[in-house]
Amino acid sequence: MIINNFISFAKKKVEAYKNYYESWKYERKLFSSIKCGNKKYKEYLRCQLDRTLSKKQRDDAYNRVKYLLSKFVEKVNHPKDAKILSVGCRNMYEIQAFHDMGFKNVTGIDLFSENKSILVMDMQNMTFEDNTFDVIFSCHSLEHTHDYKKAISEFVRVAKDGSVLVIEVPVNYETGGSDLWDFESLENLKKIFQPNTGRVLFEEYLRNDAKNNFDGTDIIRIIFKIEKEDVVWIK
Repeated sequence: MIINNFISFAKKKVEAYKNYYESWKYERKLFSSIKCGNKKYKEYLRCQLDRTLSKKQRDDAYNRVKYLLSKFVEKVNHPKDAKILSVGCRNMYEIQAFHDMGFKNVTGIDLFSENKSILVMDMQNMTFEDNTFDVIFSCHSLEHTHDYKKAISEFVRVAKDGSVLVIEVPVNYETGGSDLWDFESLENLKKIFQPNTGRVLFEEYLRNDAKNNFDGTDIIRIIFKIEKEDVVWIK
């Protein structure tokens, strides 16, 4: 019994050390890749990184991503070589969902990466050139950003004129921790993208118990064209 307890204790210590080392390693890489303007922003990045690392191997988002992608394919006739940005993808499950549908030119961004297809980058401070992407895909990521106005400005900046934006976010839920924003409704979400909200190709609001809602909260989904006349980028 004593030996078994010691082995169990040792395993927990080793696991705790591994988790600490992993967090330290990714934090160093993150802070070397992203300029932290102030203490509050640095704490935000650390909080989001910890959350992302705790879920990095989970594929529970695959069903919602696959459903949202099916709507994108249904509503948008994009060539398979379209340049796609996957924002906050966490791991390769989201990118693989694109690959499964024939889209191969997909770049992911998140606060950590274990694959060359995912770049370490914050959505509100991207390093891509202007007018780079044909599609911006953001599934349950925009609600986590430190400053959603800057993130939206960056979405528009790196998107081509006439490109497509695909978004899903939770609504009518309690914010806190890493969940920072409740956009409340489709109308509010469209409003905050003005004056760049173009033709809406698909939208839906689903209660938490509705079919095709794979989360525990109400959600909104929208696919629309980005119009870049009168665009103002926030630096």
